[in-house]
Amino acid sequence: MKIEHWLMCLAVLLAAAGCKDKEEDTSNYLSGSMKVYGMPTYVKKGDIYHIVATGVYRDNKADTLLGFSWYDPLKKVTDTLRKEGDPATLKPKFDFTISSDSLATFVLSVSAWADGYYASSKGLSFTIVDPSLEGGSLTGHPFTPSTETFTDPRDGKEYQVKKIGDATWMLRNLAWNGAGKPYASSQSMEEIFGRFYTWEEAKEACPAGWRLPSDSDFAALATAAGASSAKVFEDVPGVAGELMGDVSFNGNTMWTYWPEVKITNSTLFTAIPVGYLLYTGVSPDFDGLDNYAVFWTSDQNGEDAVARYINVSSGTLFATALDKQTIGASVRCIKE
Repeated sequence: MKIEHWLMCLAVLLAAAGCKDKEEDTSNYLSGSMKVYGMPTYVKKGDIYHIVATGVYRDNKADTLLGFSWYDPLKKVTDTLRKEGDPATLKPKFDFTISSDSLATFVLSVSAWADGYYASSKGLSFTIVDPSLEGGSLTGHPFTPSTETFTDPRDGKEYQVKKIGDATWMLRNLAWNGAGKPYASSQSMEEIFGRFYTWEEAKEACPAGWRLPSDSDFAALATAAGASSAKVFEDVPGVAGELMGDVSFNGNTMWTYWPEVKITNSTLFTAIPVGYLLYTGVSPDFDGLDNYAVFWTSDQNGEDAVARYINVSSGTLFATALDKQTIGASVRCIKE
C-alpha cells in the first residue's frame, strides 16, 4: 500500500508540473489561415512560378511584421524571404523554378512566424510531368517513329494518325488551346491528356481538313474493332479492349485490370481514361480519371449531345447523351 501511495503522489506531482508548464507557455497562435497561390497541380521542368503566401497575421493584423521561409523539395534547401520586422514593401513572394525532371509528386512548404507565436505552415503539392512521348509521363503507347503523324498548323502540335476501317483518326486527344481546358487547369497536362471541350467548343475545335466524328463514325470504328453489329446511338459490347491503350501515367497504370476487359488496342485508337469535366460549380471539377474515356460526337439527342465512352470495368463502347454546357469531354478528330 505504501508503494501504491507513493506512486499516486508521484503521479499527482507530475500532473501538477505539467499544468504549470502549460500555464507558463506564453506562445500564441497566428490568426487566420495560410493560403498559397501561384502554382498549378501539374508542372514540367523549366517552368517558373511566382508563389505568394497570405492569410496569416498577428492579433493586431500587422502581417507585415511576420517572417516567411520556403522549403524547396527539389533542391532540398530552405530560403528565408522575409525576416520579422522587414518593411511592408518586401512581400512574401517566391520565384520557384522546376529544376528537376523526376516524374513524381513533391510538396513545397511555406512557414510564417513572429516572436512569441507558434509558426504557421502550409504545404503545396505538385507533380512533375513530361509531355514528350520518348521517356515522358505517358508510357506504354504504341507509337513509333514510323507512325504517321499530322501537325496542326494552328499551334504546331503533332498527332499520330491511322486509317481504321475506312476513316483516318487522330490517335491522341485534341490539345488545341483555342478553347477548352487542360486537366486540373494545368497547362503542362495539355499535350499529355489533351483538353476538355464543351460540345459547342468541340464542334469548332478540329483543324481544317478534319472534323468532329459523328456517332455513325464511332459505330464504324466499333465494326473495325471487330463488332459483328454496331448501330448508331446504341452500346456496342466486346470492343472496348481493342480501343483502349495499355498506358501508364508517371509510372501508374491508368486502365487498371478487370477480368471482363482484355486490352489489346488492336486498332491503335489508344483511348486513355482521362475522365471528364463538370462545369456545375464555382470552378471546373475534373472527375473520372483512370475510370472513363469520354468523346464527343457531332450528333444531338434532343437538347443534349451524343457522346461515346469507355469504362474501366466493361468491354462495352457505350453511347450516352450529355449536357452540352456543363460537361467537358475529349475530342478525337477524323479526317474529312
